[in-house]
Amino acid sequence: MPKNYAGKPRFDKRGVTLTANTGGSGDYYPISTTPLAANATFVGGAIAVDPSWPSLAFAVVTEAAGTTYVDYSMDAGVTWKPMGKLALAALSYVTALGALLIAPHVRVRYVNGAVAQTDFYLAAKY
Repeated sequence: MPKNYAGKPRFDKRGVTLTANTGGSGDYYPISTTPLAANATFVGGAIAVDPSWPSLAFAVVTEAAGTTYVDYSMDAGVTWKPMGKLALAALSYVTALGALLIAPHVRVRYVNGAVAQTDFYLAAKY
């Protein structure tokens, strides 16, 4: 596990590098809190995977139906391939999707359904 990191995720030209506030895993880091319009899509930036992470999970909180996707990249974000998806029903307040750490970069996408959101929270945890 990364040790003695303070603060929030770091953003650089490669994407998002998650760091723990406490020096350990377990904290969720917000990726987006902006509600989406009907049928809109949110695409997160590349997350550089740290080889010491035991896992990576994405949590979604929303009152509107939609689908969360996790993609992976072997070439630093040039090409993205789907890794998994999870369809969410309306009023899905705590739903998580794990990512296999098989590639140096992952990202999360959320495709909103036919109803505009009024509440949206998408976060990552390692």
